[in-house]
Amino acid sequence: MRWTSSTFSTSEANAARAALLATSIAAAILAPQPAAAHSWYPWSCCSDRDCKPVEATAVRFTEAGWLIERTGETIPFEKARVSPDGRYHICSAGGNPDGRTICLFTPGTGS
Repeated sequence: MRWTSSTFSTSEANAARAALLATSIAAAILAPQPAAAHSWYPWSCCSDRDCKPVEATAVRFTEAGWLIERTGETIPFEKARVSPDGRYHICSAGGNPDGRTICLFTPGTGS
């Protein structure tokens, strides 16, 4: 069947365009965000699945280093890495939030 301008009414065509636009916008908004960050996580930290951004409240600055609130681990300042997006990121064994921290990325600190 050949599609022509008379195949659909104007209101049907507009409705179809609106539905396609809404679906495209929803897909862009709902796409998983951590996947984009994987483009910069070092393989040694991530194994393509172990890292994710976390809220600043998940990490606390202490005299001894960065305290990971959930696990109670302290990461020495010299072991922390600089986060290129200015957010905190934790890479944990198997991607488990309660797992051992492999790498910690902090905004503008570390080495």
